[in-house]
Amino acid sequence: MAIHATIDLETSSALNALRRLQREQIPYATAVALTRTAQAAQKAIRAGLPNRFKIRNDFIERGVRIQPATKSRPEAAVYWRAPGGASRREFAYSLARQETGGVKRPKRRHLALPRGVKRTTGGRIPKSQRPAQALKRRNVFVVDAGRGQAIMRRVGRGTPRLLYYLHPGAARVSPRFRFVETAEDVARRVYPKEFGRAFAKALATARR
Repeated sequence: MAIHATIDLETSSALNALRRLQREQIPYATAVALTRTAQAAQKAIRAGLPNRFKIRNDFIERGVRIQPATKSRPEAAVYWRAPGGASRREFAYSLARQETGGVKRPKRRHLALPRGVKRTTGGRIPKSQRPAQALKRRNVFVVDAGRGQAIMRRVGRGTPRLLYYLHPGAARVSPRFRFVETAEDVARRVYPKEFGRAFAKALATARR
């Protein structure tokens, strides 16, 4: 003999709580976790710069920025933008090549590779020190140097100073920035932990 029982349960309050959780707390936790992950990636990228570049100042470091996530826009970004705006765009192109690698080709007959040329505090070569302008000076001259040529500067009676090596062809640039690689590695490791923390806090806040 089978016994059947019917029990009516009021589930509307529980369902409403779950809907509220999905609508409010999960987007909040996601935005917080994404933003903290981007901040962790920014920190890791900046920390690795001295191992990859000859750091003269904080120019490259200041360019590593983030865009925080929000509840309505659940995505965060880590990117590099040259401090100083459009005037530094040329440097940004050069730095992008350090990320992807590739071939740097000369605009004219030679590729000028700076060696002992004086730079600004921002690490840039001023226009007055670039090859075309430097060669207008009486104490600056070109000599043969191996497969290419060199721009030298004579200072007093001492040994001439090497300013540029003029490479006759293209030069291969090896990828060394590792911006994307670092950000991806941090994101995989950090995001799950940050989401767990943010979600736990969101649940605690929702119970109050």
